[in-house]
Amino acid sequence: LPKRTNIILSRNRKEEYGIWVSSIEDVLKLDDTVYVMGGSQIYEQFLPHAHELIISHVPRTVDGTEFFPNISDEWKASSVEGYDEFTVVHYKKDLGGVSV
Repeated sequence: LPKRTNIILSRNRKEEYGIWVSSIEDVLKLDDTVYVMGGSQIYEQFLPHAHELIISHVPRTVDGTEFFPNISDEWKASSVEGYDEFTVVHYKKDLGGVSV
């Protein structure tokens, strides 16, 4: 993506652009804010480290075997943006207690 540092988490280096890493721990050491683009295994591995999710919900049925993992009740929708063909929902972790 232009004007962004692209961090590629992969076992096989195929391109010459971006920063290539082989573990989630390496990614988390690089930057405080990371936007993750899956596959499903990548999403599952990063989910425990996330404090915010930005998910596009597309109302259609698709054939497939891999999907974004189910999120638990600790995630609460904080904002919703509606568009013609999809909705973007921002979720934040409900950590309990009082926000100050």
